[in-house]
This record gives sequence, C-alpha cells and structure tokens, in this order.
Amino acid sequence: YKEANSIVHNKINSLVESFEKFTLSNEFEKSSYTINKMFYAFSLLGEHLERKYVEEKYTKSKEFFLKRLDSLSSELNPIFEKSQLDKNDISNLDACILTLESARKIFSLQSHISSEKVNEIYDQFLSKVLDRFNKINVKINEEFKDNRENSFSTLEHLVRQMVLIRSISNIEFRTSQAYFSTLERLCGFVQEIRRDIEQILMLIFQKNSVNYSKLHNCLLCLENAKWIDEFRSGVYSDIMKSVKEQIVQQAQAYGLVVQESVLEGIRTSLVMHSP
Repeated sequence: YKEANSIVHNKINSLVESFEKFTLSNEFEKSSYTINKMFYAFSLLGEHLERKYVEEKYTKSKEFFLKRLDSLSSELNPIFEKSQLDKNDISNLDACILTLESARKIFSLQSHISSEKVNEIYDQFLSKVLDRFNKINVKINEEFKDNRENSFSTLEHLVRQMVLIRSISNIEFRTSQAYFSTLERLCGFVQEIRRDIEQILMLIFQKNSVNYSKLHNCLLCLENAKWIDEFRSGVYSDIMKSVKEQIVQQAQAYGLVVQESVLEGIRTSLVMHSP
C-alpha cells in the first residue's frame, strides 16, 4: 500500500513539475495536456486516501497558471511609468498581449482554468495599453488647443508615440477612431495655414500692406509640420506645391520682375522676423 502511495505521489509530482515548466515557457497546449492527465488521475482515485493529495496538487496547479499570467502583466508595469516608450518596450508589450491571448484560445484549458479570470487578466493588461494611448491623445489635443501655431515641433514626438503603440497586437483597431480624428484635426489646421499663406501672397502681388510677421509664422509652422506627410501622405508636399504654383501663376500675371521681388520679399521676411 505504501509503495502504491509512493507511486501516486511520484507520478503526480512529475505531472506538476511538467505543468509548471510548460506554463513558465508559455507552452499552454502542453500545459493543458498535462493538467488533463492530472485531472484524470484525480478522477480515477475515487475514495482513495491519496485523492485529497492529488486534488490539492491539481488545485494549486490551477492557481499557479493564473498567477503566471498575472505576473506576465505585472512585470511590465514599469514600462507604463516611463515618459517615453521605445521599440523594445513596444515589443515586450506586444509579446505579453500575444501570450495572454494564446492562453485564452486553448479551449481544453477552460474546463480546468476559469476563462473569466483569464479574460480578466487579459482585459486589464489591454486597458493599461489603451490608457497609455488615450493619455497621449489627450495631451496632443490639449497642446494643439493651447498653442496651435507653435505646437507641431512638439507634437511630432507624441504622434510617433501613438503610432508605436498602435503597432501592438489588437490595439490598432481599438484606437482607430481616436487616432484618425486627431490626425484629421492636425491636417485640417495645416490646410488653414495654407489658406493664410495664399491670402498673404495675394496681398503681396496686389502691393497691399502685408503682415510679414504672420507670413513668417505661417511658413515656419508649415515647415514644422513637414513630418505629417509620413502619416497622411501628401498633406505637406501638396500644400507646398500649391503655394509654389500660386506664386508662379501670380508672377506670370505681373511679370518676371514681380516674381523675383516676391520671392525676395518672402526670403527677406523670414530673415527680418526670424527669432
């Protein structure tokens, strides 16, 4: 009898060891196969004295699995405290989401491990990533609202952070509305700058009084927004092309001498009003 008990103990301990090893290496299919064997042994024992021992090991194995998933998430908490995320941070966050997602998809585990608890761990981690994205989005809109004309030089970094986060699995779709809404606001303001520049150029050709300081600020703002072409192709380049075409068209109406004087006037305004 003692020998039989020893065999049961050794077999169960071996299964527990294998289960923990597979779980720690994120081999959840193998984890599922191992805990199934553990449960099968537990079921066969009936009223045997060793049933309680096996049941205890089985229960602790289920707890071990959930703690492992929770630790995968909590170990990355320092990333969310960083002021700036890099590609390595994004890679780690992405790997965690994929790992948690793979645990959710092992159907055979669900008869042993609470799918609700697994989903809760997954959703909580996903919420942390989305919260980071939303905070950046709010900051972009606040800075843009407070100082639109001078914000593009600082907004570039924030937009790039948003794009990095959206490269994480299952994040792109969930952030599409906020991302494109913010991008549309930025592009819309660049179009406003374009109209302002065109109006000022019209005044120059008509030899009316011109606010060269405003022209300088508009051109500087447009220059600082050059990066936006990476995220909305053609916004900057098309506007610059349009401005140049307007200069040429207006110059043709007034003659080459006027064209040169206008270009020289713009150049001079940038020198006179530069910080």
